[in-house]
Amino acid sequence: MKNIPLFVSIAALVVAIVALIGSPTGNKKTTTSNPTTGSSGLSVAYISLDTLVDAYDYYNEEKTKLIQWSEEKEVSLESRYKALQRKAMELQQQVQDKMMTPTTAQKKGEQLAYQEQEIMRDKQTYEYEAMDKNQQLTLSVFDSIKSYLKVYNADKNYNLILANDTLGTSILLGDQGMDITKEILDGLNKRYRTYAGTKDSSGTK
Repeated sequence: MKNIPLFVSIAALVVAIVALIGSPTGNKKTTTSNPTTGSSGLSVAYISLDTLVDAYDYYNEEKTKLIQWSEEKEVSLESRYKALQRKAMELQQQVQDKMMTPTTAQKKGEQLAYQEQEIMRDKQTYEYEAMDKNQQLTLSVFDSIKSYLKVYNADKNYNLILANDTLGTSILLGDQGMDITKEILDGLNKRYRTYAGTKDSSGTK
């Protein structure tokens, strides 16, 4: 039984977030005092999503939990499948040595076939669950970033905050002064560490 690839890479997560964003977001207030304001009067900034996600504590901690969960599931499935293979080989040997009747051998073979179907069903259930957990984490990271941007932009008043990655999904060329990735990352991690600390102190998980 082959191991089931589980976790979405950072690049895949970034692509998913960019797809979810769909279009630039930001506060629509007009300002001309910000140094990033262009001749159009728009105040614009951008975030490098791959850099942001790669160093976002929440994402990395949840990813670790998901990988551990996946490894446990895969080890369990692999162990069950190998045990079933051993039983099948033992049955084959017993049949060859004429240690049981054909009727008994057939019944045991049917039992093994049923057990194999159970493992395959559990494997499929695991695959669907893994896909769902990956999708939920992507949505959760996206929601976390968006909610923090609303708080952040309440003071900054950017008209547009764009999403970017190493492939230039949204921005082919941008002024480094417009890159607010570090500010957003610092704010996100500070907010998450405060939240995580509050959960730990209350004794909840």
